[in-house]
Amino acid sequence: MRRHFHVDTSDLTRENPMFSLALSELVPFASWLRKSGYRESTVSTCIRSLKAIARRTNLLEPESVRSYLASARVGENRKQTIVEHFDRFYKWKRIQFNRPRYRRIETSPFILSETEVDQLISGVGRKSAAFLRLIKETGCRPGEAWSIRWLDIDHERSSVRIIPEKNSRSRECRVSPHLLAMLDTLPREWDLVFHDLGLNPVESLDDFRRTFINQRKKRGSALPWRIPQSRA
Repeated sequence: MRRHFHVDTSDLTRENPMFSLALSELVPFASWLRKSGYRESTVSTCIRSLKAIARRTNLLEPESVRSYLASARVGENRKQTIVEHFDRFYKWKRIQFNRPRYRRIETSPFILSETEVDQLISGVGRKSAAFLRLIKETGCRPGEAWSIRWLDIDHERSSVRIIPEKNSRSRECRVSPHLLAMLDTLPREWDLVFHDLGLNPVESLDDFRRTFINQRKKRGSALPWRIPQSRA
């Protein structure tokens, strides 16, 4: 059974009772989001954002939140995302919220060159290399690659079936024999290729991303640490 994102309340403190109160609200709010049909990735991102902001202002006071956002040193896109999180939170709490207006700015995504991607792949471990090459050849999102099952790999057709996320379409992508050989070197410990089905997919992907970052740092690479998110 797949686990949900866990709201950590271990840092409740007497020194900040409003923060403690805010954290106690996030557990039932996360449950409400799931029952409302939000994806686990959305729940995770929303709860983490609210928890971080709860350290700086009172979540239960919309005007305090508006004042915090007005002075926060983050971009317009980030502020717009935070406003969407609070819009859901106040809807759940049945608190009126006069949404501040922030305009999302469309920017070009950061995309590594093919040479840079190949350098990343050659400089990491076996599992990370297979994961990165899967993204490179199929153009899938990291979350989609993370959800690949062994049943989705078709050696006869040299293809991988991609299960969609974020309203994408399910698709079958042709892949190289080299990628298939890389995947075949991975242990078949679980139904999923890259992680145990019993783990929360969002948290386990975050753990994997941190491992990837540490691998890059240990090798002293000048290349960006981020997992490429190019699309075909």
